[in-house]
Order: sequence, then structure tokens, then C-alpha cells
Amino acid sequence: FADLRVLGDLEISGENMPFFNSLTENTIRGYVNASVLGGGTANSEFEVFTGCSMGFLPASYYPYEQCMVRPVGSMISMVQDAGYTAYSIHPAPAGNWSRDRVYRYLGFDGSFWGEDFSDFQGIHCGISDLDTYKMVEELYEGRGEGEKLFIFDLTIQNHGGYTESNVERTVEAANVHSEEADIFLSLIRESDKAFEQLVTYFQGQQEPVIICMFGDHQPKIVAEDFYEGIYALTPGLEERDKVLNLYKVPFVIWANYDIGERDGLDIGMSYLGPLLMEAAGIPLSPYFAFLLRYMEEYPMVTVNGYRDGEGNYHDWSGDGTELEEYRMLQYYYLFEKKT
Repeated sequence: FADLRVLGDLEISGENMPFFNSLTENTIRGYVNASVLGGGTANSEFEVFTGCSMGFLPASYYPYEQCMVRPVGSMISMVQDAGYTAYSIHPAPAGNWSRDRVYRYLGFDGSFWGEDFSDFQGIHCGISDLDTYKMVEELYEGRGEGEKLFIFDLTIQNHGGYTESNVERTVEAANVHSEEADIFLSLIRESDKAFEQLVTYFQGQQEPVIICMFGDHQPKIVAEDFYEGIYALTPGLEERDKVLNLYKVPFVIWANYDIGERDGLDIGMSYLGPLLMEAAGIPLSPYFAFLLRYMEEYPMVTVNGYRDGEGNYHDWSGDGTELEEYRMLQYYYLFEKKT
């Protein structure tokens, strides 16, 4: 889930995220900066669930495969401590990125995979966003009396590649030619329609509900002339901006009740979990509470570097000394043996 217009002066034939962009009341919104591009969704999940940053881990490192080898505290355990039942939905094979094992370590009470969808609408890569949202609604309607639910829904409809698709081309790149981009832009239009249905459903519920919708990473358009065409149309775009913009994806936190509204956030992916937990009024672990304070001082920490609260961007020096407090806490969280 991404808005390709963050890359530069890309024009499109029609708005493909009208509903998503219309949400302003009772919302917290902006951009999260991922540490992966075109794949590696599990690393974005890892950052959101744990509050750990890929910026402190080796290049080409995948925590789900390499260090998630035991139960760990996470936002999942936080919601469970607050009395919630936690479910995950991912309409793909359970073994992808070892999610079946990792989700148990994270503490989910139950998980649903591709095999659990017997009747669905096929869009592009398979089971549609809308079909997964129907499962969310079914879980909500089937909850026990007084039961509180946390549901993580990882959709797959817009997965790459983008050379062939059954999606109707409803939105196109207007000033750069790219059939791949046209497919992706049209897929996002379908995602926006599905998200509208989900939010509309929960707008009508009496119980308080909060929804966080975010992109895991941008797609990778194979034809490089797509990017070069945008850059040629965007005067003053620096090389650093070209890189950073590739990792920027939108997010919104929306509630069907009054929450403190914020707009224009531009944060690292590892801060999204603490931000959501705070907005939902769920007690934070000491680590998540630290991250919310740290976000004000260093709002973006990713594999590409970090940005301080004054807007200054810093590359990693390679000596492992930057952001030492965050770095040490993360190391303890992931690798120190707990007794």
C-alpha cells in the first residue's frame, strides 16, 4: 500500500486514494518510513510489532528467520495483558517468512491463512483486501459477550509483480509512461474502495473501534525509466531524497470515537506500534513508552539512516555508536537471555 506521488512530480489520471485521504476527523496520519523496498514485508511487521529498528541490524537481515527463536514481548502481549484476544489474518501460506512459528512466539491466540478462505474474489495476486475485511467483520460479530479483539490483517492483493493483472486499469500515470505503475495505481484504487467499506462498517458500531492502516513498503517498478521519468520532471530533487522517498508509505489511525488528532507525521516504522497503542489507551511496556519519548527526539530511524527532531538527516557512520540508548535497549530485547 503506497502512494507513488511521494517519488516526485508524478501526475495521475484520477485520485486513487480518495477515501483514505478524506479521513481527517478522529485520525492520526502521515507517513511511515520502511526499511524494505519491493519485498521483505516481514521486516516491516517486525518493526511495528516489536518497536525494534532494522537500522541497528546487519544488511539483508531478516529477524523472522534469524533471531525470532523464542517467545518475545510485543504489542501483541501488551493487548493481551489488557484483556484482548489477538488474531492474525494473512491470506497466503502459513510458512511464508516462518510466520506460523513467529506469530506463536509473538503471542497470537489464533491465525487464519489462505487455506481458511473457501469463497473469495480473486484480484491480481489472489484473495482480495475486501475478502480479508469480511473475515475481520465476521470475527467481530462472532466475539463473546464483553470480549475485546485485536486483529492484525496482512493483505496480499497488491503484491508484485505488475506486468500482468486482472485488475481493470482505472487509474494511470499521466505524465510518465509505465504499464506497471498503471496496474499498481489501479490496485490501490481497489484497496481504497475496500478500506472505505471496512471503515463504514465500523462507523456504524456502538463499541469503540480503532483501525490502523499502513503500507508495508513501496512496490518495485522493474522498468527504471519510470523513476528516471519522474526525477526528470521534479526540479531540485536531491539524490538523498530520491532514495528516502522510495521507502515512504502512508498510514492512518482512525477511530469511531474522539481521539487526539495529528497530521503530517513522518516517522520510522518502529514507532507505529507505540503510537497506535497510545492512541488506543492500552498500557505501554517500558520499552514502548521509551520509544514514544524517543520519537520526539529522533522521529525517523531506518536502515537508510536517521533524522533528528530538528529535521537534520544523518547517515549511519558504521561504527555503531549512534543512538546508543535505543541501540542498547534493542540489543537487550532481542538477544540477551532472560532469566
